[in-house]
Amino acid sequence: MKKIVRILGISLSVIVLGMSVVSCSSNDDEDNSLPGTNPSTLSGTYKVSVAIVDTAVDSNNDGISSQDLLVEGYNACGFDDAIEITDKTFSVIRKGVSCNADEKNEVYDYKYDDKTKNLDLYLNGKLVETLKGAYIENDNNVKKLFYDRYDSVLKQTIYFKLTKA
Repeated sequence: MKKIVRILGISLSVIVLGMSVVSCSSNDDEDNSLPGTNPSTLSGTYKVSVAIVDTAVDSNNDGISSQDLLVEGYNACGFDDAIEITDKTFSVIRKGVSCNADEKNEVYDYKYDDKTKNLDLYLNGKLVETLKGAYIENDNNVKKLFYDRYDSVLKQTIYFKLTKA
């Protein structure tokens, strides 16, 4: 009986080892993702077309809360701006209503990580902000830029969609 148990134990070990070898293949490391976003595909001038949050707010004090920050008028001075991206810079061009009198365009150097989809913005070599989940989508030949950004005033993430101008 001991001999049968030992043979079954060895047989089971061989089967498990065989299954683990068969289940591993060189295809496990293949990247089957869509073509990546890179600085040249990011390039363009964009305008905010959607800015939404998970938890509705009433920033225009009309008694009606909404997840759509454009409807709420939240940060209207910033959402009117143009975003210009080149191979090396990410610029906020003040074109809309001014938030304050000494407001100027902002020009950042940036790095884009295609794996994390993070767009890191740098000023004078120092990281100042990370835009998360950044990617480009072409919809009927209209280029759209998507990213998420945490807003410390609202204490939640704003999900942006910008349309190429």
